[in-house]
Formats: sequence, structure tokens, C-alpha cells
Amino acid sequence: MRRFQFRLGSLMRLRSQLERVARRELAAATATVHSIDQQLIAAALGRQEFGETAVRGGPSAQLARALEAGISRHEWRLLGKQRKATAELEVVRQDYLKKARDLGALEHLRDRRHEEWLAEVQKEEQEGLDEMTRIARGSGDGMANAGSETR
Repeated sequence: MRRFQFRLGSLMRLRSQLERVARRELAAATATVHSIDQQLIAAALGRQEFGETAVRGGPSAQLARALEAGISRHEWRLLGKQRKATAELEVVRQDYLKKARDLGALEHLRDRRHEEWLAEVQKEEQEGLDEMTRIARGSGDGMANAGSETR
């Protein structure tokens, strides 16, 4: 039996590699956004704690207000980084989705071609069996006729 060979196999392997690279880039971009989100949460908690300390007053109130203001500035920088990282994540996500669709289309085409190939192989095998049956019937009839002629 001959082997199935997909003519676009090389293209499919290339698209598969591109899809894997895009998936890794998506994971990295997602991790970056997650990291910034965690930093924002930590900064918000720190700002809240220093704000509470500043409200209570006492000798450390001035230091607490200064630290609260510093953390607020840090949060603004983080928010800017978060916007950029989120925009980059969306670009990377769209690229990944496109590459995944391209690969999916090729896989679907390969599956269809494989089904067509299987149907063709089965048809050829059936034709071969039918031919062998005709030959066997033909030689069986010939043997019966040959046996009756010798009597």
C-alpha cells in the first residue's frame, strides 16, 4: 500500500513552528501583564498602609506621607507600563490567533486530503479484489469445462 503524502506538508510544518513561536510570545506577554498587575496590587497595599500611618500622626507621619507620595508616583509609572504591556499583549494575541487559524486551515485541508486518499486506496483495493474474483471464477469455469471434455 502506498503512503499518504500531503503536498503542503512542508508549509504545514513551517506554519506549525510559527504558531508555536507566537504561542510562546503570547505566554511571555501575558506573564508581563500579570507581573505588572501584581506590582500594582503590592503598590496599592503599600500606599494604603503608609496613608493610614500618616493619618494616625506621630513622629513617622511625615515619612509615611513622603513614602505614600513616592508609591503613588510609582503606581502612575506602573499604570503607563500596564497600558503599553496590555496593548502589546493584544497585538501578540491577534498574531497568535491568525497563525493558529492558518495552521488549522492547513490541518483541515490535510485531513480532507487524507480521507480522499483513503477512499481512493479502498476503491483500488476493492477493484483488485473484484478482478481476482473474476479471474478465479473464470479459471474455475475453465476447469469444469476441461474436465467434461476429457470424459
